[in-house]
Amino acid sequence: MKNKWIWILAAVSVLAAAVGIHFLPDTIPMHFDFAGNVDRYGSKYELFLFSGINLFFALFWHLFIRYYDRLLAESTEDKKRAELHTNRKVLGVVSVMTMLFMLAMQAAVMVMALRAGEKIQTMPHDFSTWILAALGVMLAVLGNLMPKSRRNAVFGLRISWTLANDRTWQAAHRFSGVLLCVTGILIAVCALVLGGMMAVYVCIGLLTAAMIAVFVQAYLVYKKYGKEEN
Repeated sequence: MKNKWIWILAAVSVLAAAVGIHFLPDTIPMHFDFAGNVDRYGSKYELFLFSGINLFFALFWHLFIRYYDRLLAESTEDKKRAELHTNRKVLGVVSVMTMLFMLAMQAAVMVMALRAGEKIQTMPHDFSTWILAALGVMLAVLGNLMPKSRRNAVFGLRISWTLANDRTWQAAHRFSGVLLCVTGILIAVCALVLGGMMAVYVCIGLLTAAMIAVFVQAYLVYKKYGKEEN
């Protein structure tokens, strides 16, 4: 079912761009500097870049999920099948969330582009609010999924410390999952309360602090359990 959703979302992205260009000015803001000022304008047809990215993601996730389906069909070991089944479900949700986030980005750019006739020179307040709120929701969902994942080649905190054995993976992902979920909620709240470039700066700080905490905790877990056998 998740495979169908990613293709539906990709189709929505293409359709939105195809319809949207008829209502937009020829030149629209396409990039902002770190101060929030527009530093590049582009053609409205660049909106199809989002559609191209969504189509790429749809194909990427479709092939990965099919790969896991094949592994699951070929596996005969109960533990391995349980791990594959869990990761297959996690990948299904991750694929939909990444597609939804890209679609939210495209929608935000299109709404902002409708105002291009106002000669936008700085990032609109609600543009950053929309993007950061969508990012926060996505991180909260992914954080909820991390403790459910098993060691795999695609999803999660895949570093040597967490991959040492099942216990280091599970301990690190329980902590990072909770932290990522909390960070996502805080980012969404900051986006809605602060907005503008202030929200961007605060959210970058939150993400940086969270990543440092995740790596420190992963190292401590490895020092404690890293020598254990699976």
